[in-house]
Amino acid sequence: MTKNNEDSVERSPQQIEEQIRLAAYFRWIERGCPAGEGVEDWLEAEAGLASQSEELEGA
Repeated sequence: MTKNNEDSVERSPQQIEEQIRLAAYFRWIERGCPAGEGVEDWLEAEAGLASQSEELEGA
């Protein structure tokens, strides 16, 4: 991770993917581990992390 002049943290694509993967996994666990719905969990995790990033950038 590197910091730019505005003190925000830049993440590598691999770090972002790992965060999405973990968030999707925990969503899947919370929903009772349903078969065949991984894409939905991934997209929800991706959207959640994107909104968190926007909030941090706006702060």
